[in-house]
Amino acid sequence: MADQFVLKTQWSSRVLGVDLAGELDVVWAPRLTECMEGVLAAPLAIDEAVVDLSALEFVDLIGLRSLAAACFRLRDVSGALEVRGAGKQVLRVIHLSRIHVPGLVVDGDRRREVRSCQARAERILGPLPRPVPKTSRR
Repeated sequence: MADQFVLKTQWSSRVLGVDLAGELDVVWAPRLTECMEGVLAAPLAIDEAVVDLSALEFVDLIGLRSLAAACFRLRDVSGALEVRGAGKQVLRVIHLSRIHVPGLVVDGDRRREVRSCQARAERILGPLPRPVPKTSRR
């Protein structure tokens, strides 16, 4: 599935399911934005949205920003959002970029998000680089 991106949606009793697969990078990020705008423009009521990233093989910074923006919009429209199935590469980019992805479920824990669970992210991803403290100049 190299060099392509697939987005599938399913509607079921006021629940929107969005499955992402392939590579979400600078080339495919505009497609995600365009598709999500089309989905959100539909006159259907959404009580919950579930985004499945288990088949997403690669994401870069531009793709992650597009994904985060789509998740914020989904959360605003539906009220309840769960983003699940993020693999190691996706979690690493989320952690290193410090971009907040609303509704992200890590290791089956709905209450925690990557930015607030450093130890859990490191258990999944291995040691992550720590920011270098800034020294004050006098």
